[in-house]
Amino acid sequence: MTEEKREESLAEKKHVCSVCAKPSDTLICHACEDRLRAEALEKQQDKGKHNI
Repeated sequence: MTEEKREESLAEKKHVCSVCAKPSDTLICHACEDRLRAEALEKQQDKGKHNI
């Protein structure tokens, strides 16, 4: 495969979210990003409650 054809092949591939595998222009889609942030915040808050 020539370099030009290889580049075209890579450009044609759809990007997908690394978490949910839905089409996304970014590594992690906005919905998954929001969910992960919320889960991390909840975990951090739970950890803080137990340290009192």
